[in-house]
Amino acid sequence: MKRNINDITGTLSVHALAILGLSAAYGAVGLVDDYAKIKKKENAGLTPRQKLVLQILVAAVFILVLFLESDGLPSLMIPFTGISIDLPWPVYIIFAAFVIVGADNAVNLTDGIDGLAASVTVPVAVFFAAVGARIGNTGVTIFAGALAGGLLGSKYGALSLIIYILIGAVGVPVFAGFGAGLGTLAGPTGGYIVGYILCSAVAGIGSSVTSKAAKHPTLRLAFFMALGVLACYAFGTIWYVILMKTSLWVGLVSCVFPFIPLDAIKIAGALFLVKRLHKLIS
Repeated sequence: MKRNINDITGTLSVHALAILGLSAAYGAVGLVDDYAKIKKKENAGLTPRQKLVLQILVAAVFILVLFLESDGLPSLMIPFTGISIDLPWPVYIIFAAFVIVGADNAVNLTDGIDGLAASVTVPVAVFFAAVGARIGNTGVTIFAGALAGGLLGSKYGALSLIIYILIGAVGVPVFAGFGAGLGTLAGPTGGYIVGYILCSAVAGIGSSVTSKAAKHPTLRLAFFMALGVLACYAFGTIWYVILMKTSLWVGLVSCVFPFIPLDAIKIAGALFLVKRLHKLIS
């Protein structure tokens, strides 16, 4: 059984793993660049040409995975218009590589400005939380919630998700299946949407208590991120069990167990990004 009743769905798909792999690969490129700077003891790591070649290679592998998993022409969706345009694969490959490499370099341009990279990441994380809930991919939303909490701390991380939920509650279609309104929140899986607040708040506790003086700060932050996801699971599953009038075991099998592996990977990804960006908001 899948957690896809009206509001929430998610699977451990090749596409999801490809996206995680893309993020990890670009993070690895940044790690190599930083290591080169440390080794040289100067603010010059990889050369621009070396970075560009690595970025293009990573994008090419990602696009290849999409090509191998596709059974037709790729489509370019124009936001807010409902228009979808089928593109020939050669055109799509060039376009997708340009967008991916361009987006990665856009982040690099903000990386050296104090606080800017993290300040850009937070609204993007909240945006992906909305997109994940809108298309029914709860794993994306959990990742975004943990990331927002890790960067902003408990108070403001939770507040960012509260704002998102309030936007949907007043009628803006940001929930799964273009849903909106209090009726969606009151549905069987509405508890998971509300649970994102808990996820971000608890993850933020780990961020706010982590300091240079703390022992094992990375493990501490990872623990609170995992605890935040468990809090989301618990709140959403209890909500589901009560409204569906079913057993706790059925709720866990339907809404929790199938998604633990991918959510664990996403916690690791959020932890990596928070550790890279946290110093820029202090």
